[in-house]
Amino acid sequence: MNKRPALASRIGATRFLALKPHTQGLRLYWGGALLMPAFVASNAWAAQCPAPPACTYTQSNFNQNTNLGAGQSVCFNSGTYTGGVNGLPATATIYVGPNATFSPSSLNSANGNLVNCGVTNFPSVALGAGFKFSNYKTANFTSSVNFNGAVNFLNETNATMAFTASFALSNQSVLTNNGKITTNGTFDSGAGTTVTNTGYILLTGGNFSPNGTVVNSGFVQTDEFININANSSLTNNCTFIASKGFNNNSGLTRNNGYLFVTGVAGGANLMQMNNPFYQSATGVMVGINFRNGAGVTGAGKYYFTGATDNSGPFGADAMGINFYDTTPTGNKIMDQQGTAPDASVTKTSFTPPTVDSVVPSCSSNVAPTKPVVTIAVVAGDDVINASEDDT
Repeated sequence: MNKRPALASRIGATRFLALKPHTQGLRLYWGGALLMPAFVASNAWAAQCPAPPACTYTQSNFNQNTNLGAGQSVCFNSGTYTGGVNGLPATATIYVGPNATFSPSSLNSANGNLVNCGVTNFPSVALGAGFKFSNYKTANFTSSVNFNGAVNFLNETNATMAFTASFALSNQSVLTNNGKITTNGTFDSGAGTTVTNTGYILLTGGNFSPNGTVVNSGFVQTDEFININANSSLTNNCTFIASKGFNNNSGLTRNNGYLFVTGVAGGANLMQMNNPFYQSATGVMVGINFRNGAGVTGAGKYYFTGATDNSGPFGADAMGINFYDTTPTGNKIMDQQGTAPDASVTKTSFTPPTVDSVVPSCSSNVAPTKPVVTIAVVAGDDVINASEDDT
């Protein structure tokens, strides 16, 4: 069956949605141009950089042959440091001031604290147990990062942390992001790790694949897949967006916010439930194809424009799921129903949310730079562009 819905609607005073299918799914456009939503943090939300500690050393008397002792600190307040650091014991501190750049050629035995208020460029590094990195401005990881013990990363509001390759959190480590994190590859987190996000995590060319605890109250976007692995405990309070698909392989996934699969990059464009999945009354899923093979409980709304398939319990707890397939097969809720959804499940039409309309409502650390997002089509179909109201 050729499923080709078309919808254009206005949401609020300044938000519009244009949604139409094509062979590669749904695309995000702005005025006909493919859109990757850009987000900024207002200075009003910026975290205050802490004052420097009592400085044992400064850049004037510190070099790579200097060994920091327990409780000692080195402060870089201006200029650029490119020498090595031989050791950073557990209670020692490196402080990078707002006007300084810290680009060490090596960072060895890193078990202490690094506070960055300026620019820090990491070399290939192995981080030891107890290492804590607090970033208040700009941090660049241009090579590999290895975790030899439990590490604590804090990326504060208005700060950016960029990984030029993939990032893999491991060894019971903790990552708290209130700013912006980018990776040019995958974002993995191992069993026992914790990721807490109230900001923006953007992946280019890689999957978001957690296997530990994730609490997302911000925005996570990838141009590939979101794969929730078996050991993961994931709670989404804000927004996830994937281009190619969403796979739930954990029985501890809870959605209180928004899940989008856009289909921008082609592929199966599938939201697939391989383990039990729970969505609360505030949760909304928007995508193309849907398949449930395990069990879906809770409430909330589901909006799909492609093929829908159910072969497991769906809505058996009768909490009030609304599943809207824009082009259903016959009078069924889903196209293929090896297992029929519970009688409590409804199929009431509703206008799906847009990315720009949901982000400000669930995270004050993430705000779109424009008030309109259009979901439209590529060459071969007519592009539906949203109007813009900047008043």
